[in-house]
Amino acid sequence: MTTGPWRNWHALAEARHKPWVRRTGGVALIVVVGLAGAWLGLQLGGHAAAQIGPVRTEMAIQPALAGETVVRVPPLGSLDLASHHGPLRLTVDVQQLSEQAVKHLIADPGELSGLPARAARDLRHGLITVAVHAAIAVAACGLLLGLVVFRRRIWRALAATGVSLAVLAASGGIAAATWNPRSIFEPRYTGLLAGAPSLVGNVQDIAIRFGLYRRELAGLVSNVTRLYAATSDLPVFHPDPNTIRVLDVSDIHDNPAAWNVMHSIASQFAVNFIIDSGDLTDHGTAPENSLAREIRTFAVPYVFIRGNHDSLATARVVGR
Repeated sequence: MTTGPWRNWHALAEARHKPWVRRTGGVALIVVVGLAGAWLGLQLGGHAAAQIGPVRTEMAIQPALAGETVVRVPPLGSLDLASHHGPLRLTVDVQQLSEQAVKHLIADPGELSGLPARAARDLRHGLITVAVHAAIAVAACGLLLGLVVFRRRIWRALAATGVSLAVLAASGGIAAATWNPRSIFEPRYTGLLAGAPSLVGNVQDIAIRFGLYRRELAGLVSNVTRLYAATSDLPVFHPDPNTIRVLDVSDIHDNPAAWNVMHSIASQFAVNFIIDSGDLTDHGTAPENSLAREIRTFAVPYVFIRGNHDSLATARVVGR
């Protein structure tokens, strides 16, 4: 007669041979392998490059405890959006601003009117691409783990693959059903971007100001067109060879597009030197001061007067 601890062990051993216990254990193992395959697949393959307007980004779908969208803008920081629920996080890493795309916008300011719609299309295409990559990676990892764990039991490996895809589909469905587009109006800033709301206002104000700016820019383009038409018949001005041509700029405020405009004007009018009367930056921080490296691209003397937004460090970087 079995007594004590051995009695319990004997009962457990007998239970293991019962069909329903074996089935339950097998199903549980398939689910565990499927979950592991989904997690590994998202880690290894749930990302894709995406061009959103003039910005090149890397988008990724990752497992997370709470659903959110994180937009990283190195080295300035990130924007965290409570965009959805579920165990998936969408990460968008801003990697590079396309110089050719920016030049195209500068050359044809009318393109600005179509930029929001184009960015929306690019974002939708990027999301579809990263979702397809994630599904393929999850299926591959689920199948691979299933073959490693179950070996010759192919049907269990396929069942684990199905669990991996089902988990991804369910998580994506929750995210789509709870998607909140208004979350972009209430972002949480980190890093240097933490000062963005106090400096430029909230996102709704920015959107309103951008709409006003776009209309004013369209009016400006129309006025310039009429100006060129009115002056096309005027006699051409031929300055004296000894005329000194000076390009005076001010309040660049971290705008990278300014350098292309300045180069165009300096080349077209063959300026002899440039005067920058300050506010090259917004705060004079180290990331902003790197903008001053563009000064060396001009082949004429560059005179800089520090503005109230520029720090002493900014002046030293300009001097170098």
